[in-house]
Amino acid sequence: AQEETEAALEEAQAELTSLRDSAETSEDDLRAQLAAALAAKARAEREASASLREAEERAALLSTAERELSDAEELAADSRREVESLRQLVETLRSDISTLQSLLDVAAEEDAAAEVQIQALGQQLNAALARA
Repeated sequence: AQEETEAALEEAQAELTSLRDSAETSEDDLRAQLAAALAAKARAEREASASLREAEERAALLSTAERELSDAEELAADSRREVESLRQLVETLRSDISTLQSLLDVAAEEDAAAEVQIQALGQQLNAALARA
């Protein structure tokens, strides 16, 4: 019976040793898994931070582009208003030039008529002088 007890004791000790080894292996595996999980978490946090920075940079660039577009649209509107103002000014100048040309034409006709009258009076004066 003592041999059976010793055999059972040795078997129990072997099983205990096996369980301890298994527990240590499981503990090492758990530590490795924990380390891997922590490393993955740290990587994910870095990637999330990088993505956030990129999103913030894109938002800043978009905001700048929107401001520049707004400025360009405002400049274009100002340019259109200026072109319209210049178009109206040119139209006014054309009208003024047309009026001046009409006045010049009338003055030229009056000068021509006055010249004809002066010639006629000169001929009459010469004829009167020739008779006298």
